[in-house]
Amino acid sequence: MTNRKNLLLSITILLLTTVVVGIFGIVPFPEYKTSLNKDVTGKIIYFSEIQSKNIIPPAPDIIDSCLFEINLDENPLKETVIICRSDLSKYSYEIYFFDAQLTNNNEVLIRYWSDSKNSESILLINIETKKVTESNENLQSRSSYKVNSQGERILDYWEGRNPNSRNISLYYQKDNEVIEVFSETAPTNYYFESSNWSQSGKNIVALDSEGQIILFSKNKTYQPTKLIYEELKHGDQDDSRIVSVIGWRD
Repeated sequence: MTNRKNLLLSITILLLTTVVVGIFGIVPFPEYKTSLNKDVTGKIIYFSEIQSKNIIPPAPDIIDSCLFEINLDENPLKETVIICRSDLSKYSYEIYFFDAQLTNNNEVLIRYWSDSKNSESILLINIETKKVTESNENLQSRSSYKVNSQGERILDYWEGRNPNSRNISLYYQKDNEVIEVFSETAPTNYYFESSNWSQSGKNIVALDSEGQIILFSKNKTYQPTKLIYEELKHGDQDDSRIVSVIGWRD
């Protein structure tokens, strides 16, 4: 008799659990298009770390850090290396890829620590030729990175999200007006790790918490699109992880 009661109790709990899951649901990740709109062109620039594939602790070792690009005009899409930290060791071992910045001259601006000057300095990397040039120009404020030529600023994900909400959103701010670019139901642990304007100021490239690169139109002229591309191989014992998106040359 006791076994029968236990069985009925177990069945009741299972049914209640099923009903709760059915009512509240398991929130899926947002679905994005994977085919590029004909108006989506240019190159996406991002920063990745090359890591060892440690099966047991400690955590994976960082083998190198590199800037990559994806040419949106190619088919199929594939990533290529622009430059790695190991290529810049003669300048410094403290290279700051995380806040690299695109210039208007087909270059990537990278900060680094100069021991000879005892201060931060600038390297300019030509995206096409990979030529490295030391620069004496003044350092811009890091807060200027997410502001486009129209004075519009991308809001960080935590600025526009209720922590108890099941929505993931992307906004930008123009003066005192906050404008929505994207909003979709998503798990509470899903977010955009980094985002940046395209150089035209018409598009936004974002990196989500799943390591996916997503393209957005500021004016919603095309649907949000996830990049599907061929990743470079880094050896059997190494893997890569995208840390941040640097920008979009369009």
